Amino acid sequence: MINRLKTEFAGLSKNKRIAYGVGLAAAIIIAALLLSGVWDPGAVETGVVPVK
Repeated sequence: MINRLKTEFAGLSKNKRIAYGVGLAAAIIIAALLLSGVWDPGAVETGVVPVK
């Protein structure tokens, strides 16, 4: 699988390689944040105080 990715990556133009690298880095960062629990995309603050 790694060899196949290497050959596909080598056939891309410079701009596509840069875009692919940036997207891959962003995916790794997002996965790391989600797995570490630092970032919770479901926790949206609305500013509404709950009524008891």
